[in-house]
Amino acid sequence: MLVLTNNPNIPFFNGELAHVVHEFENGNIEETILNLADLDAGLERVKACYHQVIFAAGGLVRTPEGKLLCINRLGRWDLPKGKVEPGETMDLAALREVEEETGLRHITLGPLLINTLHTYPLKGKQVFKETHWYAMTAPEQPLTAQTEEDITQALWITPNELPEILQDTYGNIKLVIEAGR
Repeated sequence: MLVLTNNPNIPFFNGELAHVVHEFENGNIEETILNLADLDAGLERVKACYHQVIFAAGGLVRTPEGKLLCINRLGRWDLPKGKVEPGETMDLAALREVEEETGLRHITLGPLLINTLHTYPLKGKQVFKETHWYAMTAPEQPLTAQTEEDITQALWITPNELPEILQDTYGNIKLVIEAGR
């Protein structure tokens, strides 16, 4: 995991970001924390190291009774999200993606919870993805998984079922769920 921070309690990184990103992507560095004096500028320099930068938005959806909306995509538990279309705002993209991926209606948009950053391989090259996550509420209702997006399940889970879901999800999804508590 490559972590960027601007924590004054950690010595600042003064090296070449492109070299660290290259070593990380080639598996020569498993995990590192880079403390940057200017986090925004450092993030832009890291993004510049990637073949493609994808902007996405999604939602952490709960019912008034406290159930959480989850999807299963490619065999792992996830939350609904997707790419932002040209000219679309992050919040409207988040609503659209939740609707498309789950069939959910009557969604109330809440505040921005967190932005997550991660990389993954796409067509043989590493891409950088920045996702904006919003709190949302909706009444419990039947869901429809968007199979053309490799989603095999969309379901409501109770707080008691959450630990099982967290065992089979991605680290960034755990951060979103924690931000929504």
